[in-house]
Amino acid sequence: MRDDGTSTADLTELLQRHCDAELAQPGLGQPVGALMFSCLGRGEDLYDLPNQDSSLFQRYIKDVPISGFFCAGEIGPIGGATYLHGYTAVFGIICPTLEP
Repeated sequence: MRDDGTSTADLTELLQRHCDAELAQPGLGQPVGALMFSCLGRGEDLYDLPNQDSSLFQRYIKDVPISGFFCAGEIGPIGGATYLHGYTAVFGIICPTLEP
């Protein structure tokens, strides 16, 4: 069963890993936007406050506009198979490719 502390810790770790990896990615510009798709089970019902996931995102990836919506599950891979996931937040971060 998911809880607010575990999901916040998971997202924090993934955002920190993204920031660390971004520094080592030559050829990518700064993010220009992001899309967020979040399970209906998240949000105020899980955290008892609004905007928890998007606020955490903006703490790590500053000054990037974000848009998205709540979903009834998110589709994504694990290993070599695709699954329907629940209680997840999925972010697509849009970065321009820099010319050599």
